[in-house]
Amino acid sequence: MKDTVFALFIRELRTRFGGNRLGYFWAIAEPAGQAAVFAILFSIIGRESISGVPVPVFMITGMLTFKLFTKLLTQSANAVISNKGLMTYRQVEPIDPVLTRSIIEVTTYFVVLAILMGLMGWFLSYDIFPDDLLEFLLAIASLASLSLAIGMILCSVLEFWPDANRFLTVIMTPLLFISGVFYSASMLPQQYWPYLSWNPIFHGLELMREGYFSEYRSDFADPVYLIELNLVFWALALSLFKLNRPRFISG
Repeated sequence: MKDTVFALFIRELRTRFGGNRLGYFWAIAEPAGQAAVFAILFSIIGRESISGVPVPVFMITGMLTFKLFTKLLTQSANAVISNKGLMTYRQVEPIDPVLTRSIIEVTTYFVVLAILMGLMGWFLSYDIFPDDLLEFLLAIASLASLSLAIGMILCSVLEFWPDANRFLTVIMTPLLFISGVFYSASMLPQQYWPYLSWNPIFHGLELMREGYFSEYRSDFADPVYLIELNLVFWALALSLFKLNRPRFISG
């Protein structure tokens, strides 16, 4: 399994970045550019910080973590159906491409985060090291785990309903604006919190920032909610994956 995942890892890297020399550059430039746009907008209205955190750092951490969730979800959801041709080899199990894409997305997240935060620390003299590394990593792990579980559920859904990808694309844009990427929960009236509390990404981003920045404190985030969702979705994901394994292989 280790050899198979490694081979798929090299194959995925060549597929994504091998044909485009700027592939690695865009992995860094895309979130940095999006965060810069919103940082400029906040600067225009005279806001230099959000909940005590400098706007550029707030935007970068939010944008990258949100992209980790959405890209891990979509990549894992399409992992099996995109590698159907490899399922004829006995060494390749349906879970292998899912694990491979998960490793790539999580690794890319930490590499890009380290580069961008390092650049801001160098040029803008920001404090770039997490205040509570354990809380930060637990928040990222909870979000990534939940995203992977949902992606594995969608692997089964796509076997019966290929158009589910279109539905997934449609909901990503609204999620960007209701997940706290560009604002903190403390900026919103508390009467709206119950309507946003169902969104696990919002909880994850709040916990991530609370762990990263000493100035940031969130009364909104609920880590127990994230754990409960993980348990429910993983139970469903593993059950569906096991039931649909023959269909994944037969294709």
